Amino acid sequence: MNITYVKKDSVVFTEVDGEAVLLDTKAGTYFGLDEMGSFVWRQIENKLNADEIIELVKNNYEIDSSQLDIIKNDIGSFLSKLEEKSLVYQGDQK
Repeated sequence: MNITYVKKDSVVFTEVDGEAVLLDTKAGTYFGLDEMGSFVWRQIENKLNADEIIELVKNNYEIDSSQLDIIKNDIGSFLSKLEEKSLVYQGDQK
C-alpha cells in the first residue's frame, strides 16, 4: 500500500471542542473523525504514503506486531472511505 492519498483543495480540516471534522467546502458536506482518524488525516496532509502512515500509527499508538494486519485493514478501509466521499484522491505511488 505505497499509495499516497492527496486531500482535495476544497477540503478543510478543523478541530472544534475536541472533535475533528473534515468539511468539503465545495460539496457542503462534513465528515467526523475520531482521534486515530485525525492522526491519519494529518499524515495525509504531510504527504505520507499508506505504508508510512501505517508504520507511524503502529509506533505512535504502540500497537503490537500481532495486530498489524488489523491496523492495515482498518487504515486501508478508512482511506478508501475518504476516497469514496471524494475527500481525497490517489496521488503518486512511492
